[in-house]
Amino acid sequence: MRQFKFFLTALSFMTRVVPGAAVSREELSAAAVYFPVTGAALGALLVLPPLLGLGAGHPLIQAWVYAVLSAFLTRALHLDGLADVLDATGSGKQGDEFHAVLKDSRLGAFGALGLVLALAGEIVLAAACFEKRLFGLLFFAPLHGRCLPIFLSRLAPAHPKASLGKMFAGVPVCRGLCTAAGFSLIAGLLCMPATHLLFSFVLSGLLVLFTVRLTGHAGGYNGDFLGFLICGGELCVLAAVLLT
Repeated sequence: MRQFKFFLTALSFMTRVVPGAAVSREELSAAAVYFPVTGAALGALLVLPPLLGLGAGHPLIQAWVYAVLSAFLTRALHLDGLADVLDATGSGKQGDEFHAVLKDSRLGAFGALGLVLALAGEIVLAAACFEKRLFGLLFFAPLHGRCLPIFLSRLAPAHPKASLGKMFAGVPVCRGLCTAAGFSLIAGLLCMPATHLLFSFVLSGLLVLFTVRLTGHAGGYNGDFLGFLICGGELCVLAAVLLT
């Protein structure tokens, strides 16, 4: 029951499927191990409407519904992180000034451009997946995307002022990495061809390395970096449709 509670905590933090509740730093750190499982639940919800026939024969409409439903179920939390990181990166600032841009609630040009390109990329790639009936990629994308923040928490320090970053820093090293890597590998092999999975992993590895380097400019990562990685990780999986 305790582990199921951690799963519900992760689900409430990552989505609106379960009502949010106040949790301690230790509870969220423990729940982070279940983020990939949360991604699997989200992926199942996203592919269910088209599997039931919604938008049949119209892959672009199905892809739009996929993107809208994803933003709704996650409260667009990860898209917000993506925009903040791109705004801060585009500002050319470093250290505390970089972090200040991250925390600025206003949307800048780089953030707006990043949102447009990310959403357009998601819809275009998802439409290709629907057209080719690659439902495995569409299911696996949210799962894999939620594995990447666990890797970041092991490869880069949290910013001293980032409360969420400090929570993630408490994720058990061995358990967190093994769970994320193992769950992603097994689920990926079940959902897509090995070549597609390898392609997604290579792109994801490059994305994580880029993000780790970016944290150096910010003096550490915060919650926005986690959203940036989740969005990027999902696109890395959907991009595997290019191999078909």
